[in-house]
Amino acid sequence: MHAHTKIRTELENDLKLKQDLANIKQRLYSDAS
Repeated sequence: MHAHTKIRTELENDLKLKQDLANIKQRLYSDAS
């Protein structure tokens, strides 16, 4: 149970990181244009 929770937390953190990266990329693109 604990291991499952840990994996799920890491997955959620990974998703958040990817979303942050996407937001940063969008900002860079809009700044560049």
